[in-house]
Amino acid sequence: MVRNDAHELYEPAEHGRDGFVRVLDMNVHYIEAGPDEPTAAAEPPIVLIPGAFSTYRVWNRVLPLLSAHHRVFVLDYIGTGDSDKPEEGFGYTVGEEADVVAAFLRELGLEKPLLAGVSYGASIALNVAARYPELPSRVVCVEGGVVIAPDVLNYGHFDTIFAVPVVGDGVLFMGSLGFFRESIAKSIMADAWEQLTEEERDQIVAIQASYLKTAVRSAMYDVYCAITGYIDFTAEMGRETAPILYLYGESSRYRDVAEANIAFFRERRCNVETLLLKNGIHDLQLQYPRAVAEIILDDARRARDPAPAPRPAGPVAIDSVACVRGQNFASAPRPGRAGAHALRTQAPPVMGEDLRPIPYLDPEE
Repeated sequence: MVRNDAHELYEPAEHGRDGFVRVLDMNVHYIEAGPDEPTAAAEPPIVLIPGAFSTYRVWNRVLPLLSAHHRVFVLDYIGTGDSDKPEEGFGYTVGEEADVVAAFLRELGLEKPLLAGVSYGASIALNVAARYPELPSRVVCVEGGVVIAPDVLNYGHFDTIFAVPVVGDGVLFMGSLGFFRESIAKSIMADAWEQLTEEERDQIVAIQASYLKTAVRSAMYDVYCAITGYIDFTAEMGRETAPILYLYGESSRYRDVAEANIAFFRERRCNVETLLLKNGIHDLQLQYPRAVAEIILDDARRARDPAPAPRPAGPVAIDSVACVRGQNFASAPRPGRAGAHALRTQAPPVMGEDLRPIPYLDPEE
C-alpha cells in the first residue's frame, strides 16, 4: 500500500486549509474552506468530490465562490492526490469510494451536507445518496451516473500503456516532468480551450499537472479498471431520498452516458432534475466555474427551505450561460412504455432565447 501516514503534501492548498482524517484504516486528504464561525446561513456544508484522474484541485475554480458563503470540504478520494493509494485490498469501485466518503462525513460530523461530484466523483456522490440515504441533504452531479457501460467510454491506449508497470511508470514520470500537460488540458477542455484567457489556461494546466505529479500507476490503472468494468447500482437507487440535480454539457464527449442516465431517472421517476448547459463540455466546473458555483449555491439555499417551490422547466440563463432546465422526474407525467433505450433516442432540449436569469452570486465575487 502507498500510504501517507506522515500526511505529506504535494503543495499547500491555494484556497482553504489542508487536513487529513483516518477512516476505514486509510488516510484521506481534504481541504476545508469557508467562514471561521459558521452561521445558519452557511448551512448546509458542501462536500466536493473530484473526477477520475484528477485531484481536489479540479474544483479550484469553484471553491472560492462557494466558500464565501458556506463551509466547503473538498477531498482527494482514495487513490488520488495526497490520500492513500492502496495496491491491494481496495478495488476503487464506486461503492468502495462511497463507503470512504460516508465514513469521512461521519468522522467530521458533517450533518446533511450537500454532495457535489464530477464524473467518477458524481457517481460516488450518487452511490452515497443511494446506499446511505440518511447522510446527504441534496446531491449535485456534473455528469457521471448510476449506470455506465464501458462501450461508451473511450480512453484510447490507456489500457495498453498503464497495464504494464515499466511503460506506465515511465509515462507518468515524463508527465511529472511537465510533458503532456498542455496537450492533456486541451483534450479535457476541447473546443472550450479557445474561449479561455491565458491566465485561465495556465490555471487549468496547473490543475492537471497536480494529478500527474501525485499519481501512482497502480492506483491510476485500478481506477481506470473500476470505471470501464461496468458501473451499475440502479437497484440501490430506490432508497435515495435526497433531491438530485444532474448537470450535463451540450457538447460533452460523454453525452451518451448522461442521456442514458437521464433516461433511467425518467423511467424510474427519480427525484432528479436536469440542467443542460449550452456548449458545455464534460468538466463543466472548469469551463463555467461561476455558473456551476451559482447552481450549487442555489441548491444549498433550497436545502435550508423545508418546502422549496418547484423550479420552472425551460430555458434559463445562469451567469450568462444559456441552459435548459428539465422538470423533476418525480412529478413529471409518466412516459409511455417505450423503455430506456427508446428514451435515449429522444431529441435533446432546444436552446431558446427566452432566458430567465437567476443571479445568486454578487457580480464582484
